[in-house]
Amino acid sequence: AETMTLLIQNNTINAGGGDDRIQFSVADSNGSNDVTISDNTVSNTSSEGIRFFLDDDDNESPDLDLDVVDNTFVSIGDGAVELATRDTATACANVTANSDGAAGSLGPILFDERDGSSISVPQANTTAITTANDGASVTIQTNPITFGAAPCAPTLPSHS
Repeated sequence: AETMTLLIQNNTINAGGGDDRIQFSVADSNGSNDVTISDNTVSNTSSEGIRFFLDDDDNESPDLDLDVVDNTFVSIGDGAVELATRDTATACANVTANSDGAAGSLGPILFDERDGSSISVPQANTTAITTANDGASVTIQTNPITFGAAPCAPTLPSHS
């Protein structure tokens, strides 16, 4: 099984218009994916600021431990964060302490769980996610997600 460890931190991500700023797609893999995105400014997109997609047509069950923490989103079109899972993929997502960098509310944050996949979050409900993310609206599509899960614990990259 493959293991990917990714840290995206302290960046200004602004290419002016266009599609997703940070996009992560795992298809048909049985690997573990540890991803932390923190302390970035993500701006000027007509689509999502951060988008994750996990799919498993081959029943290999990829998994994701994800922290999206302390980021600032400015002029985002479709939403700040989108997490979509399919087939037997599993994801734990800690989306917290993100803001829009200006007056108003950040949003939306979208969780799209389908088929036999699963998404879990440490917050107790959508209101807690909204409160933890500068008033962001939260949308849950297709299947309900699991609230109140153990906190996600993505492994950070080592520099050995």
